[in-house]
Amino acid sequence: QPLIRKPRYFDLMVQYRERVAETGDVTVARLIYEDWRDRLQRKQNIPLDDETFQSFIRELARKYQGRDNIQDKDIYNALSPFINRQSAFEELRTGGILESRGGHYRVDSRLLTYGLGLLLVDQLEEAVASEEQDLDNALARWLEPHAEMDMKVAICGCAALHALSLSKYPREGKLALLRTWIGSRNAEQKTVDDFIAYLPIDPPCYLELAETVWSDTSENPWAQDLLMRSFLHWCGRPELYPMLQSAFERWLGFVHIYGSSWQRGKSAEEAEKV
Repeated sequence: QPLIRKPRYFDLMVQYRERVAETGDVTVARLIYEDWRDRLQRKQNIPLDDETFQSFIRELARKYQGRDNIQDKDIYNALSPFINRQSAFEELRTGGILESRGGHYRVDSRLLTYGLGLLLVDQLEEAVASEEQDLDNALARWLEPHAEMDMKVAICGCAALHALSLSKYPREGKLALLRTWIGSRNAEQKTVDDFIAYLPIDPPCYLELAETVWSDTSENPWAQDLLMRSFLHWCGRPELYPMLQSAFERWLGFVHIYGSSWQRGKSAEEAEKV
């Protein structure tokens, strides 16, 4: 009920009240499913019934299945127990987000999160290809309203995993997904664990993200802390240490040799003592 107070969701409930009532699936997951189906329908300007929408998600699963799969055992073991990429792809490809229960269809919230993560990756890639300038805004259009809700944070996290593991996916798209994901004010411990776990998939992306986070005019201490924890967690890996060392040496070069501005009126000897 609190969610339906949002004008966008209220409109959806009015439009699809009979169908939703017939299934008995009056849930947050069902509202999000109807929302994203409706958004894609409006974007493509063609009717998009359940089967067509399911087919679209299945095609995305086929597209990404087996591409740039994460093989590193340590990384895979660090991911959430929820994430089993290949089995999720297979379920999406052969079944779908809607599951039959006693003659009615209900949304599988687990596959919904994964399937809409794939959809978000696909739509963001289209935005990059069309040279859309504000990718953060493109993401917001899919995640609003109520982007802070747990399921939408989870969708963004799944999308980030998909994108990071694709070597040819646009870097600016990956950064936009990560920025939006860690910009959530409603993040749970799962978000923290997953964000840290994903770093070895694409370390340069995390380093570039750190520069955008610290150079942003609006401070985000939580994101800064999360990035530092990620670097500290993985800095012992031999293949990552040289890359992290080089980045930190560069960042230290931004620090004035005599410290902050209030120290610079002192002599070099006094400043060094401070």
